[in-house]
Amino acid sequence: MSLSFFIKLTLSSLLTAGVNSYASSPESPEAIADHLDAIPGFEADATVRVGMAQFGNDIDYQLHLTEQNLPSDPYYTNPYVIDWKIADSPSKAHGFSAYFAGNHYRFAGERLQEFHAQWDSIPFDPSLIGLNSEGVQRSVQFFNILPQAIARDIRKIVSDPAYSVSFTSDTIVGGEKVAAIKAVMTVNGTTACTQEYLFDIRSGLPLRIRTENNPGTVSEQSVEVRFIDPAVVTPSINEESLSQTYSDIFARYRSIATTLESLRGRHLPGFSLPTISGERYSRRAADRLRCPAIVVLVDADSCDAPELIRTVRSAADSAAQEVQIIWAFTDNVVDRVEPMTAPSRPDETTLMSARQLIRDCGASRLPAIMIVDEDATVRNVVAGVNNDLISDVIKKSIIKDQRNNN
Repeated sequence: MSLSFFIKLTLSSLLTAGVNSYASSPESPEAIADHLDAIPGFEADATVRVGMAQFGNDIDYQLHLTEQNLPSDPYYTNPYVIDWKIADSPSKAHGFSAYFAGNHYRFAGERLQEFHAQWDSIPFDPSLIGLNSEGVQRSVQFFNILPQAIARDIRKIVSDPAYSVSFTSDTIVGGEKVAAIKAVMTVNGTTACTQEYLFDIRSGLPLRIRTENNPGTVSEQSVEVRFIDPAVVTPSINEESLSQTYSDIFARYRSIATTLESLRGRHLPGFSLPTISGERYSRRAADRLRCPAIVVLVDADSCDAPELIRTVRSAADSAAQEVQIIWAFTDNVVDRVEPMTAPSRPDETTLMSARQLIRDCGASRLPAIMIVDEDATVRNVVAGVNNDLISDVIKKSIIKDQRNNN
């Protein structure tokens, strides 16, 4: 997706000559970092390839990046928009992250999250409560390939004695004249990371970044970023531009208080939760299910939980097609959860620590039940402890699903 809607190219030729290019080759890595911090803004498409030695298959992302230079930002972060999608993804996985003036948005898996400093400043500055961690605006995927983050990382690499750094101000790679920074991080005599940055020698903008983490080990990870047509621009990033560029997302998913009822017709939120067998069950919002599912959000302490489990199982057994049951317990102790669903059944999955999923589903009271189609669309929902109602809703929903499949 192009974000050129709110990119305003208003640089004068004098500004372009003064900021968009070097008078000569950059003299040092620090000079490149200074240049990145000085440009009024940045826009580029990019491809990111992530490879893990132990998995074999690479993941390819397609990105559009925009950054606005705003030194006066209260949280020392330039406004940005990072639009991403997974190339050739069957689920068409797509999302974006954006920040400006103490406002942060992130969308993925059919979930739009908002953070606003005027409501709560701690997510933007965790040091306020003594935490030594990045704010939400700097902890999003792909933030590290924005010019502001590249400049920060270059300065960190140059000043860190764990790195050995080499710099070439004028060389040729792939037929292009570039400036190159190569860095090797050594920990206890072992190479922990190698990095290579290539910059256009005329504009000073990034062309390629290659990173190898834990090279030569089973946990080896490689990341290659290629920037396509990077340009100096003067963008304006604000809520109006975001809501117009992502009008459908804002219209469908923007809600301060998501409710369970609002999930009808939408995909079941994505989640990654531990099972009682010590494994992990993970899925994205658009991932298909093996067969229709009854997803039950429940607290093991509920006095109605045993009867609820019997009711749901009875309704599932009466279905004319295969139905799976996913139990999602708030509890995080196996010994409290396992007896509730024993004996285990092959068509069931029991999950724990599901409070985040419950919040994502907007379930204000438990138990809460969702009947979900194979394509992960929530067909029906029911909340409360009326077991007759629960059984009736499940049976009607599954029968309807069976008619549709026929």
